[in-house]
Amino acid sequence: MSSQGLYRYNRTTNDFTIIKDVPSSSHVFAITEDKESNIWCGTKGEGAFFFNPLTKKSGSYKHVKDSKSLISNYINDILADSDNNLWMATEDGGLSKLTQNTGIFTSYTVRDGLPSNFLFRIIEDDEKKLWISTSGGLVRLDPQTKKIRKYSKANGLLNDQFNFNSGYKDSSGKIYFGSVKGLISFNPKTFVTDTFVPPVYITGFQVHNKELPIQKNSALEQSIHFTTKLSLSYNKSSFSIDFAFTLGSSGSGGRSFMEDVAQADNNNIFSAVIGGVIFNAANILLVAAIAIAGMAVAFPVGIGLALVIGVVVNYIANPVGNQLLLFGGVALIVIAIILNANAYRKMQSGNKNTSSKKGLLLSIVAGVLMGFFYKYVAAAMFTDFNVPEAGKLSPYTAVVFFSFGILLSNFLFNTLLMRKPFVGAPVSYADYFKGGVKNHITGILGGAIWCVGMSFSIIASGKAGPAISYGLGQGATVVAAVWGIFIWKEFRNAPKGTSAVLNTMLLLYLAGLSLIIAAR
Repeated sequence: MSSQGLYRYNRTTNDFTIIKDVPSSSHVFAITEDKESNIWCGTKGEGAFFFNPLTKKSGSYKHVKDSKSLISNYINDILADSDNNLWMATEDGGLSKLTQNTGIFTSYTVRDGLPSNFLFRIIEDDEKKLWISTSGGLVRLDPQTKKIRKYSKANGLLNDQFNFNSGYKDSSGKIYFGSVKGLISFNPKTFVTDTFVPPVYITGFQVHNKELPIQKNSALEQSIHFTTKLSLSYNKSSFSIDFAFTLGSSGSGGRSFMEDVAQADNNNIFSAVIGGVIFNAANILLVAAIAIAGMAVAFPVGIGLALVIGVVVNYIANPVGNQLLLFGGVALIVIAIILNANAYRKMQSGNKNTSSKKGLLLSIVAGVLMGFFYKYVAAAMFTDFNVPEAGKLSPYTAVVFFSFGILLSNFLFNTLLMRKPFVGAPVSYADYFKGGVKNHITGILGGAIWCVGMSFSIIASGKAGPAISYGLGQGATVVAAVWGIFIWKEFRNAPKGTSAVLNTMLLLYLAGLSLIIAAR
């Protein structure tokens, strides 16, 4: 390393000669030689330089606003691989690969699966896989398939924070990396991929944290091992827990549910719970808005607004997907929201009933809250669901604590709204329990269906990214709007021309969701 350019050491005279092909003002931080005898230098802030002592050819590469250029001018390491491709580890942009015969760069960032854009060292193993140390763990990149595998403290690393210029491969193929807490070493040849998927066995069954007794007139009349069908009454459902102990504890990737809970950081648990509280507040307000303004208004306005806010918020936190397609889809949905609100305004023209305006206002407030809940759930989880991170939650565990947040906040939110409803007379808990069994079962069934959908949406975020997964999760808006317009006929008394506006709104929603799908 040198902060004043590059120098050649002269053995015969025991002195140094400056290399004029590299500016003397540059801070050289990395140096390597490729198969064609080109000497490559990585600098801090001035990009990459090369020169050939034999042919006298020289040149440089710098970052410009072009997707095919070097991704950053701050280079910590350069590797010439066995196929003579140049790989550059940057300090703030990720990884850049230079194909020398074309002069075109290909870049890899957190959007492509890297745990961090701050890279330290690149080493090629004997099977042509690249091992890269970062500020967020260790990465293995297969240049042929472009598949990225991340390793963290949860996989046995001393620490996820590695160090500058600290990496080496010996003659046996063993690789060494230095971290801020010490040295790790491994031989990639000894790595074995575990493809075994263990079978799932139910060894016990609990209801309300109590083991279900095996006896007559009980839901369990014989051992759970030999039970093929089980029927529970509506007030004995714990769907999230059941999900966590089944799907959340099977398979070869990630962590089992109980192991995940035991290692979870309290801040991540709290984040998932807060997500549930915010979601519940938004959902209760949305239901009130539906009761006042109708489903065809409350859903497109409330959930549409939530989609716009949620996509933006989650994309900022984890930028995955094509920006143009993603935000183009969001723009179409914004137009759809405006059309829907305008159709509702036309229908209410001349109506002095303030409750109608209240319904629209509640939809907007619900949408704003709904747009922020997902970021708290996403922040609680590890990004690669096959590679657990210490303290973070798996998607199944996150759903459990998210559901706890909903359950606990119900006692506060429902009590307040039962006593001071937005419309109608106040009710008590006694009135609630007077409701028919069919109504209660319908409510529980709706919650179970929602929980399955929410679980799939969170699991999908591991591949699609939180922004896209969240956006598509709000596709229920189209179903709700169709139901309200064509089944419940909520706009039957609307002025002439409203139907065309509503049909355009639905088409824009579908087009917007299609662009969001294509963004990945």
